[in-house]
Amino acid sequence: LGTLGEGRWMRGEDAGEVLEKARAAWDRLIAAAPRRGDLVGARAGVHLALARNARDHGRRCEEEYRRAIEDGGKAFELSPGLAKGPAMAGWAHLELAYQAGGDGEAATEYAAAVECFERALKPAPRSVDGLCGAAAALSGLAQCGTQDGKDALEQVRRAIGLYDRAIEVRPGAANVLSDRALARRTLGGLALDLGEDPTPMYEAAQADWAEAL
Repeated sequence: LGTLGEGRWMRGEDAGEVLEKARAAWDRLIAAAPRRGDLVGARAGVHLALARNARDHGRRCEEEYRRAIEDGGKAFELSPGLAKGPAMAGWAHLELAYQAGGDGEAATEYAAAVECFERALKPAPRSVDGLCGAAAALSGLAQCGTQDGKDALEQVRRAIGLYDRAIEVRPGAANVLSDRALARRTLGGLALDLGEDPTPMYEAAQADWAEAL
């Protein structure tokens, strides 16, 4: 039901129909066992998949993202030892940040995403998805222009550290290497703005992209 429910093997409008059926199934399960955090966290994943499906077809998706966030928070309250719920909420906040209309709105979503991913990483510290999600949120927050340069620099350094951990778990992963390269390039730009030499950061980014190829 998890694979079916998140539409991983389907695309397009058909996936939306399957996802709605999956959500109805999770609704029935949760109605029978409302204190099961694992079930609520799984439904959060369906809300997230529905949001992505709506986004990809040019439809309104914020409501589904907010449902994913709500269920993700509820799942954490019920079962704080499980990573699924807060991870789904983290991705929902992160993707809302990408769609935000201004830096302040984006910063709020990025900060919420960081908090959710940190919760998810406590029970699952080697989750590559969780590590990369937290890193992306930190890097995005640093680029919102809502903080001073030194704080932004520190956030990107934290992001790079998380990518380092993800690569330790999954050596040679091209997508993680590419994301770390982008973070290193961002770090170089921030360093340059502060009057520091960006060359080591840019060279490290180039090395990551070369390895990713």
